[in-house]
Amino acid sequence: MKKILVLLFISCFISSCSSTHTSVGYAVTLCCPGNYSQYTNYTLQTQDIPAFLTDTITQNFDLAFQEKGLGKVHLSNHKNPSLAVTLRYVHVNLNAEQERPVSSTMEKWERHESYSQALSYMATIEINIREFTTKELVWSGQVQRRHHVQPGEYMHEDRASGDILMAFRDVLMSYPSLEADKNL
Repeated sequence: MKKILVLLFISCFISSCSSTHTSVGYAVTLCCPGNYSQYTNYTLQTQDIPAFLTDTITQNFDLAFQEKGLGKVHLSNHKNPSLAVTLRYVHVNLNAEQERPVSSTMEKWERHESYSQALSYMATIEINIREFTTKELVWSGQVQRRHHVQPGEYMHEDRASGDILMAFRDVLMSYPSLEADKNL
């Protein structure tokens, strides 16, 4: 059985496992065209997030978004949420020599036992928030981090969790708080 260690997909915000400690960048790409006082709950889906990062990413996003006054619902509860949130991972290699064909979709989401060269890439989590019924985009943003990973380094999800949470809190600062919107 293949031992699983990181090859390419380290998280978007990891300071503890990269050789250079750069901060997380964020950008709001669409803010506030909706009626935010009507949005009380949400459902969450992910796209292209490596399996070993999914729990860390979703748990921290949920915590940051719930701090805005919204509750998470599961579609299996037969309750329609106000919002549908999608978190999508985008990976861009910054060194053309790193590019190599991947034999299967699953291979690129696994941790690999070893690699022989330093990796340099940009990891981004795109956040799209839509009204559940109309599918209209009401807020979007992203968090990203440039990574420089040396051979033998790997992701420490537990230590990275705090950085990931802070990145989501930072980008969601512009998202109107449910309580603040009700007071207007």
